[in-house]
Amino acid sequence: MKKLLLTVAAVLACFASANAQTTDPSVYTDVDGYSLKNVWIRAETTGNNPTNELLGGSSMSRGMAVKDGQMLFTWRKSTKVSDDLTTVEHKIVVLDGATGAKVKDVVLGEEIFGDNGLGNNDIQVDNAGNVLVSTLAVSLSTAGNFQVWKVNMEDGSGTHLLSNVEMAGADDAPLRIDAFDVYGDVNGEGMIMAAISGTVSGAGDLVMRWDITGGVVNPEPTVIQIQSYYPSTVLASGTGPRVCIVDNDYFYLDGFTAAPALYDMDGNIIESFESAPDLAPLQVGGNGVDEFSINGKNFIVYNYTNTVPSDNPQTWSVCELGEGMTFSGMKQYFIFPAMGVGGVSNPVRTALPRIEVKDNVATLYVYATNSGCAVYKFGKSADVDGVASMDVNALAISATANGVAISEAAQVEVYNFVGQKVASAVSANFVALPAGNYIVKATTAQTSTTAKVIVK
Repeated sequence: MKKLLLTVAAVLACFASANAQTTDPSVYTDVDGYSLKNVWIRAETTGNNPTNELLGGSSMSRGMAVKDGQMLFTWRKSTKVSDDLTTVEHKIVVLDGATGAKVKDVVLGEEIFGDNGLGNNDIQVDNAGNVLVSTLAVSLSTAGNFQVWKVNMEDGSGTHLLSNVEMAGADDAPLRIDAFDVYGDVNGEGMIMAAISGTVSGAGDLVMRWDITGGVVNPEPTVIQIQSYYPSTVLASGTGPRVCIVDNDYFYLDGFTAAPALYDMDGNIIESFESAPDLAPLQVGGNGVDEFSINGKNFIVYNYTNTVPSDNPQTWSVCELGEGMTFSGMKQYFIFPAMGVGGVSNPVRTALPRIEVKDNVATLYVYATNSGCAVYKFGKSADVDGVASMDVNALAISATANGVAISEAAQVEVYNFVGQKVASAVSANFVALPAGNYIVKATTAQTSTTAKVIVK
């Protein structure tokens, strides 16, 4: 027993949650041998919306990214201390993608964003795993209004990457940026791109591209004017548009009044739902799109319904792209969650899919601001059945300031490093312990997890 305990895997860091995650009760019938399996869901429609409990309240978390199986959410809170003083707090809230339990808060260093009170509006992870955060820039006419910083996820310290030069749109139209994307490695070669929010031509139809060379971001952007949208009646990107960079030559753009479409770096539409109108979003208004490949097939995930439908508000669609990664010949596999995550107002239009692929299984993380988030596994049925069942049953154990926390109520046994039991509890999600090194075993009717922890 002692030998077994001392050779357990490294700790899965998570904090217990007062409102445990649940699973999507919908049944998703396999399509051409492919399955969609829910891992967990925390949403308005399932009665466990994390907005207040984990994410701090309405619209405080406007961006979400994924790294190494964890969901990273931006969080910004302004507090008026007096007529002359308003304090702003910035942090990244981290959830465990396997359980939905909270892992930690990463409080951002005071150097990040400086005196810009609209920091931490969006978050991205580059191809090398660097975590980036950005400001909400209400007007690029002020130099430095749009900022991008790299964050050290261990201590919250930041490295400055970009502050925009002073610029304005046609006829001095304000240039507002809500969100951004990154491609490549910010420590080497790559790019940062952002779409301008707005309805005015010469402003709301622009996309900015900042190139990165040798780890240095050129503050002078290449300005890309979007030549057309789908539907063709749309003239600008509207509120909170999002760019999803494919590579050096192409990017997706999804706007408030437009469906996602693929563009080249000159702003020309390459692919749009004009080639697959039956699969176009039922309602535009939620912005989010991404693509991935497994088993030699290419897929796209995009926001399918907005907050309006009463039976399935804020859903996503996963489709196989046509030959040559075109929209023509697309095939829809699933719309998920079948009941949506919720119809709570989403004024920032964030309705994101984020995707990680491992061993021919795609993990689909989705998030709609104010309504909730969920995680699904997608792939060939045999591949999905194994990983989805493992993840759903996972228990997470972590150290706190004065003990250990379990992601759900469990029978808990605590051992020291010489194999002696030093504490135990029944149906507990927390055990108080003095500082020290421990082996913790947590058991429920469904699963058992053992982990090393260090209580400081």
